[in-house]
Amino acid sequence: MQNKFTSRVLCLLLALCLMVLAPMSALADEPAEPEDEELAITTEKLADGVVGEEYSETLEADGAEKIVWDIDDGDLPDGLLLDKDTGKISGTPEKAGTFEFTVIAEDDDDEDNYDTLELSIKIWPELSIPTERLAGKDRIETAIEIAKEGWTEAQSVVLADSRSFPDALTGGPLAFLLDAPILLTKGDESRLRDDVKDLIEELDAKNIYILGGTAAVSAAIFDELKDSKTDDVADYDVLRLGGADRYETAVAIAQKMDELRGVNPGRIFVVDGITFADALSVAPVASILSAPILLTPSGKTGFVAASFAYADSCGAKTACIVGGTSAVSASVETRLTSIGYSFERASGDNRYATSAEVYKKFKGLFTGGVALLANGRNFPDALGGGALGAKLRAPLLLIDGEAKTSSSAVAGALVDFAPDKVYILGGESAVSDMAVRYHIQPKAA
Repeated sequence: MQNKFTSRVLCLLLALCLMVLAPMSALADEPAEPEDEELAITTEKLADGVVGEEYSETLEADGAEKIVWDIDDGDLPDGLLLDKDTGKISGTPEKAGTFEFTVIAEDDDDEDNYDTLELSIKIWPELSIPTERLAGKDRIETAIEIAKEGWTEAQSVVLADSRSFPDALTGGPLAFLLDAPILLTKGDESRLRDDVKDLIEELDAKNIYILGGTAAVSAAIFDELKDSKTDDVADYDVLRLGGADRYETAVAIAQKMDELRGVNPGRIFVVDGITFADALSVAPVASILSAPILLTPSGKTGFVAASFAYADSCGAKTACIVGGTSAVSASVETRLTSIGYSFERASGDNRYATSAEVYKKFKGLFTGGVALLANGRNFPDALGGGALGAKLRAPLLLIDGEAKTSSSAVAGALVDFAPDKVYILGGESAVSDMAVRYHIQPKAA
């Protein structure tokens, strides 16, 4: 009897527990009320602008379905307005300077949900010299754009490896002698890119000079060009100029120039064959003078054998060495003197200053009224620039493509030259607009 009573009590207690826990379980299953999201401005900074050029930047924020924007403190640059519904800052800046202000973003449905942020916009003055950028999506396309600027037709084109600088830069004087652009290809591929082939056809070229051995430009590309036209049109006349290394290739190019020119060169140029900067700076000069560019390894004593043998036999008696003694050693001067050369050296404190020294030493050659600016830290976008510079009678000056200050030597050279126009070789990633503005004087007010 007692067991039955105990069982009934336990059952009642269990039922009571279930009655209490069931609503709690149901409550646990219900989703929690979402907390209101706090509004936050996500824009971190705004782009620079230029006086007289259209400006447009849009502020961004999270945390509200509809946001109302306003200027909480300070002022936007003269000529710019803020759209309160979209957060778009747009207009045409009227005055140079750095303008600091605070923006506020408010939730249109909750005035207590807002965020503020201090921002600034730098407005640059107009440049004293107009600029034009020659650039493509990569180094090969940039070379195409450079070629299009200089040539609408050409009997010949010069083709070099896009992955390395020596052949394209020492090929500049040859290209000028042929009145030919320099085009690039990724030399280890089995076929030429369609955009390169298309330009060769547009130029109506008949002759193609390939620079470097098969390690630079593959045999497959040579064969493709040799047998690339239809049956009723003659194939391209394709000639390879190459050697066992960059030094021998430079000599092969020089020897072909002698053959085409029919007379000995008046002078030679000697540059470091390991780094590109000095060869790039002097390429337009050597091209205009129809003088070969010879390479020697930086820091090594004396010439490499191929370069010295050519210098000794070509008939020239004047040499210009480009770069300091860390680039081309003093022993090269001694070797040149020993075979009857007189020489001069163009050098500066760094590669940028050296490019300015090349301009100063040969500025009488630059009669075209334009200048070229290229990245002095990397070579790809400027490989075709030597041939274009020579065709336009323009100096090629080097700057740090990411500069936050100017090279006084280059800025000074541009002031001295006062070109009517400056071509920028390569896109923003090669030479930023800011780097250009640090080197070109602002337009006078």
